[in-house]
Amino acid sequence: MSISDVRQETLHKIVEIVEQEHNIKVTENNKYHIMHLLNQMHGQSHRAGMTEGINVAKQFKEYQNNQV
Repeated sequence: MSISDVRQETLHKIVEIVEQEHNIKVTENNKYHIMHLLNQMHGQSHRAGMTEGINVAKQFKEYQNNQV
C-alpha cells in the first residue's frame, strides 16, 4: 500500500467518523484541507525520521571510531 493510498484511506476514515458520529457533511473543500494537513504531517514525519537517522548514523560512527 503506497503512502498516497494510506492518506486516502485515512481521509476516508476521518470523513466517515465526522459524518456518522457528528452528523456533519464534509464538503470537497474540507476534504482538500484535511488532505493538505495529512500531506504536511507526512512531510514533517519524514523530515524528523531523516534527522533521527542521521543522528543515529553519526553516533554509530563515533562509537566505531572510539573502538579502534
